[in-house]
Amino acid sequence: MSRYYLRALNKVGLEVLQGRERAAASPAPPECFFNRAKLFAPNDHVIEFIYGLYLHKRGDLDMALEKYQVAEQKLASHSELIYNMGLLHLDMGNLDKAKKYAAKAAKLKYPLRGLENRIKREENKTAN
Repeated sequence: MSRYYLRALNKVGLEVLQGRERAAASPAPPECFFNRAKLFAPNDHVIEFIYGLYLHKRGDLDMALEKYQVAEQKLASHSELIYNMGLLHLDMGNLDKAKKYAAKAAKLKYPLRGLENRIKREENKTAN
């Protein structure tokens, strides 16, 4: 649902999408589904992580950080969460925190290296 919403958001814009919601011409926004999921499975902390991913992609970085932090309390060794927290910190301009999360993700054997590559590019920008 969140992917559908993000595609629609990029295609028609927030105002149009919210107008459709008010007119009941489209499904409820992802936030409703995330809230229902938390009520249905309150001990499933992956929900907070996925909600954080959605918020991160939507550009709501502060709220994404809150969701990631809640998930991290119970999923401290979840490599994908740690990797995405590094990406979020990089997007927020926290290079030092991003490096810490990149190192932790590598230690947890997360297979993607995009975070490390983005950190290197950011370091090269600041060095020049």
